[in-house]
Amino acid sequence: MPFITQGKTNWKFLLIVIILSIMVGAGALWLSKEFKTTEIETPKLDLAECDKIQDQFKQYNCYSEIARAKQDLSICDRIQAQNWKDSCYWDFALEKQDPSICDRILDQNINDPNNKKDSCYSLIGVKKQDLSICDKALNQAQKDYCYRKVAVAKKDLSICDKLQNGIVPEKDICYNDVNEVIQDLSVCDKIQDQLQKAICYRKVAEARKDPSICDRIQDQNWRDYCHSRF
Repeated sequence: MPFITQGKTNWKFLLIVIILSIMVGAGALWLSKEFKTTEIETPKLDLAECDKIQDQFKQYNCYSEIARAKQDLSICDRIQAQNWKDSCYWDFALEKQDPSICDRILDQNINDPNNKKDSCYSLIGVKKQDLSICDKALNQAQKDYCYRKVAVAKKDLSICDKLQNGIVPEKDICYNDVNEVIQDLSVCDKIQDQLQKAICYRKVAEARKDPSICDRIQDQNWRDYCHSRF
């Protein structure tokens, strides 16, 4: 619909354009106000507000948020529930990579591989590649995980000797993990668990593009599988 028809102004078209412009402008203004309202309504929590919260999880989130914002570990101490207090310490310890903060955590059930204190030591030990931190973990699974990751990071097979082969062949898994980096056939020869040994030979064979290495595998099925990779 042209704005000017035969030299005359098309008022109907002009009116439609004006109405559409008003609608678009009003919509933009409404969105702007909604965005500002959302920003204004976001509460700025303080410790006094946290103290009033009855729900333990919400209170933990409140204290934890302020503790991280202020970088103040002492705020974690205000949390009443011990499990949430431990979580606050755990968060701080990992953020700062400080194993001394892990010492504050009470949750250290030696039979629970997911206990917060041991996982705290283990994760920091891996990050710092420090076996002395790994040694602080009492749960064997956490300690083994820490040793294994540090062994891989340092390409140090001697660290694997700290692990024991049990129902889960931790030492052999460690050898395998390290050998993915160094690709040494003699490492495969040290592995006792036949499945882990087969995996080791196959990975070296693939890395070296040498199918003859597959013939070292005793189990026929695994040997065939190794050859099928070429």
